[in-house]
Amino acid sequence: MTARASLVGILAVIAGACGSGGERSLAGTHLTVDDFRFIGAHTTMQDVIARVGAPGGDIGSGIHIYLYRLEDGTLVWIGSPDGSEILYVRHVGRLPEQSSTLYERRRG
Repeated sequence: MTARASLVGILAVIAGACGSGGERSLAGTHLTVDDFRFIGAHTTMQDVIARVGAPGGDIGSGIHIYLYRLEDGTLVWIGSPDGSEILYVRHVGRLPEQSSTLYERRRG
């Protein structure tokens, strides 16, 4: 399966999960992608929550993938192995080509 097909499949799962009632309501958010641009190498998930609030859910399996819905209907995913350290921050658009990585921890 291609990376593009995988992302489309993941987006479909998320769209279904967001309406399932299993997570905190994501409606009425006033967050924008710019609210997440402060995240860097020393930022923790606790720092993110203090600044933008709690995520709408955790859709991860193996690692935490915290979900934030933005006011324009797009999403921010924050990947964390332990609920504190941040591995990556992705802005997920409605189409795969509209998605981008805001932060990714450097390896090494």
